[in-house]
Amino acid sequence: MKGMAGRLGKGIKRGRDGGWQLCPLLPVALCMATGIVAGEAIGRTVGMGPDSCMAATAAATSAATTVTSFVAAAAAISFVAAVAAHRLRMVQSVLIFVLMMLLGATSSLLDLCMADKRLPAGRTVYKAVVTSVPQQRGNSISCDLLMTAGEMAGRKVRASFALDSTMGNTMGLQAGDGLTAASVMRYPRNFGNGNFDYVKYLWVHGIGATTFVARNGWRKSAVDVSGLGMTERARLGALRLRGRLVEAYRKEGIGGDELAVTAALTLGDRSMVDRRLRDDYSASGGAHVLAMSGMHLSVIYAMMVLLMAGSRQRLLAQVAATVTVWAFVFVAGMSPSLLRSALMLTVFAFVTLLNRSRMSLNALALAAIVMMAANPRCIHDVGFQMSFMAVLSILLVLPTVEGWAANGMGRNWLARRAWGMAALAVVAQLGVMPLVAFYYGRIPCYFLLTNFIVVPCVTVLLYSAVAFFVVVPLRPVTAWLLKAVAGAMNGSLQFIASLPGASIEGVSISGWQVFLVYVLLFLIFLLLKRVIVYKV
Repeated sequence: MKGMAGRLGKGIKRGRDGGWQLCPLLPVALCMATGIVAGEAIGRTVGMGPDSCMAATAAATSAATTVTSFVAAAAAISFVAAVAAHRLRMVQSVLIFVLMMLLGATSSLLDLCMADKRLPAGRTVYKAVVTSVPQQRGNSISCDLLMTAGEMAGRKVRASFALDSTMGNTMGLQAGDGLTAASVMRYPRNFGNGNFDYVKYLWVHGIGATTFVARNGWRKSAVDVSGLGMTERARLGALRLRGRLVEAYRKEGIGGDELAVTAALTLGDRSMVDRRLRDDYSASGGAHVLAMSGMHLSVIYAMMVLLMAGSRQRLLAQVAATVTVWAFVFVAGMSPSLLRSALMLTVFAFVTLLNRSRMSLNALALAAIVMMAANPRCIHDVGFQMSFMAVLSILLVLPTVEGWAANGMGRNWLARRAWGMAALAVVAQLGVMPLVAFYYGRIPCYFLLTNFIVVPCVTVLLYSAVAFFVVVPLRPVTAWLLKAVAGAMNGSLQFIASLPGASIEGVSISGWQVFLVYVLLFLIFLLLKRVIVYKV
């Protein structure tokens, strides 16, 4: 035991000295993700895959149960073998990786077996609560419903309501409202020719059916939510709170595109961002700003730490910052990218208190492991994928890229700061560019210029939003600042999107090509790093 502790201590020291090489949780996370994908592939072979639009047959369910039991037994054997091989470190490491793959496959298969895909035949009557902000989609209003009574009680449905012009675009529906309705439930179907898988998107978010509700097919009603889980009830309360906060913006004169962007960036409510505005941000390379992620939480975390700065308040500052971050994540809708960022910041806060450093990759991997263990479907979420690839790219590549110009710039603070911002934008964009091309068929060309605009704007918006809700007497001033900054950012990105060659459109690549592009980028990075090292 003493020898093992000594080796571990030396390994940690080498990891600190050697940078990102010591990240034992990263291969563990990759093995778990591989196992989840393999489990879903096995599920598809027996008719239980996530892309199945029909209810599983009894034979398919029985086969999936048998396979799940077999994989779980293999995981148990791998665990026992890994414990027994404690004297053979290489063998034990391999067994641990195999164990994580089997655990990932088991969790994925269990999730498929437990998913109830059966839908009631014909028109069904049900009670439900609205769990998302209603949005206009053509001649209908779309939102998510959580069934509280009826044949589908406890399940989520994506519903479209026929638009009633006499009641306005929202038809009087708000997040958290209860209703009684009758409609036909249908299995989701994909549409369009792109790589975006709508069926899998709904499946990832726990939605197993779609329905269209006629104008006279529903009415508002009180709904008993006592049967819902604590998390769902708390989330409904957060949605109602977010609605009141958006109304506070409106009362102070913030509206139009300024309100849409302000609500999206500070509260996570993207329901008011229309297609035109979304296209401007996408073409200019600023779409990641609308999808709340690590940048937003980092600003909030840093703000709380600064407000409570002081050596005697170190523990209190970290606890307060972490609690504030998680509260913000909850109000903003708990998207995968926000959860990843919050988990990482929580780990960073803990590491800071222990006076440890350079655990970024392990923190990222730990966040991935926790999220995959809680919900194996999350690896298919586009935001999850882009968020992790952007952060992974930053952690791996950015220190090396920043070091390339460190000696040449000397103590020129402005030049080093400008280089750091440019390097961060380029590295993050390279990390997500293959995924952007795969899912959206578009590659923005002026993302560097865009990031020099959006980063300071987002920082000002977040600080101003906190002041708006905390310092009530100054609301007219902070509201004016929010509106001005949001308007300036919208106008700037609209101008960039209108420039010639702002984006490369019509890009079409396959999933395997995305994988190969990432392998190529990683090999190029290793080559450049080796060349620079030898040159130095």
